[in-house]
Amino acid sequence: MRRVVRLSYVGGMTIRAALTALALLTALPGQAQTPFPLYDPFYFHETARFGYDDAYAVSGEIAFRPDPTSSTGAFAPEALTVAGRIDLRLGPNLDVSAVVDASSESVGRTLQWSWAAARYAWTTDAGTVQAFRLALDPSADGSVGFPLVDAGFFSSGAAIQRLGTDVGVGVRRVQRGYQRFVPVITTDDGTDFDVRFERAFGWEVRATGGASYILDASGSRLYASLVGMRGAYDLQTLADSTTGTEAATRTLRSGAVWLQAGLAFDRPGLRLAPYVRFPLYTTPDPDAVEPTAVFGFQLMLR
Repeated sequence: MRRVVRLSYVGGMTIRAALTALALLTALPGQAQTPFPLYDPFYFHETARFGYDDAYAVSGEIAFRPDPTSSTGAFAPEALTVAGRIDLRLGPNLDVSAVVDASSESVGRTLQWSWAAARYAWTTDAGTVQAFRLALDPSADGSVGFPLVDAGFFSSGAAIQRLGTDVGVGVRRVQRGYQRFVPVITTDDGTDFDVRFERAFGWEVRATGGASYILDASGSRLYASLVGMRGAYDLQTLADSTTGTEAATRTLRSGAVWLQAGLAFDRPGLRLAPYVRFPLYTTPDPDAVEPTAVFGFQLMLR
């Protein structure tokens, strides 16, 4: 009895926290996103449910940004995102995941292992599925540890009259190195850039909330969700004698609120999921990657 009461209390607190966080993020002046390009498989498509019933699932994603060029001239994401994911069930309540991508700032689009994650999920007596997920960037640096560590808590309500709800909140620790192209001179022939090597140290808070409409007995659904993030970073520019760059430290406060909508078409052994994503509240920032619209497609074999 105590366990049921405790889980129901946690679920209620999670829903209230997610809605409150989204409201606060929406009320804030729109700002840019993170200071570095990053493939992020979490929060936008993430719910408390596993999404597959067998021992494993293999997924692929391709996404396109129609206009990835930053109006400020700062480094912007590449137009095309290509990524893959493997999920393994270790038990009825536990799974682990590995994510690889050929995106971010990798030269030559080399495929790299970008995330490792573990998730523990359970179902309450009311039919609500709740989950705790821990993810990290496995490319550990001996001096600062893992570049990215993200912990999230999610709750997916039981469908009522074919309507379902999904909410989540999370926090991310950032201590990551990256390179940024900075415009130094603009002529009729174009713009010349210098490469600056930087490190970002900070924290991000993220929240997601959405609703879905169940289309058939297989679980196919139409969905729409809001995803918000707010970050605070100390950005350290590393000295570089070849370009004359001096070491410097500055502070960045950034954030964004997104609207995502899509279709998840489920069949035994297969999921097809096209989606579209738009930034609702953003402003240009020379120290951050400028968000743009994203059109994507996911395929899961399970």
